[in-house]
Amino acid sequence: SALVAEATLTYTPVGEESQEPLSVKSSVRADFLSHVPSIIKSINEEVVYAVLSYDIAESLEKAIGFADEGRLERGIRELEGTYKDLRSLNYDMEDPVVEDFMSELKQQIESLKSRGLNRIDRKVMTLKVFQAIQQRSSGNEEGGTSLEGESSEL
Repeated sequence: SALVAEATLTYTPVGEESQEPLSVKSSVRADFLSHVPSIIKSINEEVVYAVLSYDIAESLEKAIGFADEGRLERGIRELEGTYKDLRSLNYDMEDPVVEDFMSELKQQIESLKSRGLNRIDRKVMTLKVFQAIQQRSSGNEEGGTSLEGESSEL
């Protein structure tokens, strides 16, 4: 096991006759796995999905900002970077939900490349950002993991 942290707490007891400071020392040790199947088994998928959903929403928000500044190509690169991160993460996991995230993000990237950021696409992207933030703040109580909206009407 590896030493991760050491801490010393020094305090003066209250209500004691002696005002001598006392100290408590502690350390934290951890074992790290390098066996990929064991690591994958230990992953909490719901946490992964919530984090990925939020990361994608953050990337979409940045892409919208770049597009609004007239830097659509920079926005597309932002989304492509997030897509590559998803692909790297899913290399060992091979998770179908992460594959769905990747597919949805890839469609958004292709749409931006072919049409740019039109009014409807901007609304869709903004809705996805809002939904991901709302999911995260509510603790993902609905259990939804998709980036797709509940309704396609905008």
